[in-house]
Amino acid sequence: MKDPVQVLEEVLGEADALIRHRLKQRGIEFPHLVVAVTPDGQAILRSNVSPAALRSFGEDLIGVADEFEASPEPGDTTH
Repeated sequence: MKDPVQVLEEVLGEADALIRHRLKQRGIEFPHLVVAVTPDGQAILRSNVSPAALRSFGEDLIGVADEFEASPEPGDTTH
């Protein structure tokens, strides 16, 4: 069995190439990010966004993680 990291890198590379190709066919180009996580929690990504945009996205993810960790208030619904 192949290393999960190697498999995800290959698959994300293919997904990124497809996204770029499809957008180019339609005459548009915009930043995108394709992310997957290995079973041990390592993030694998393919992107054409700037480092600043990645940092901003990272900050957003920290906020989402903090919300997941917060205890539900009385009356809150959980999923």
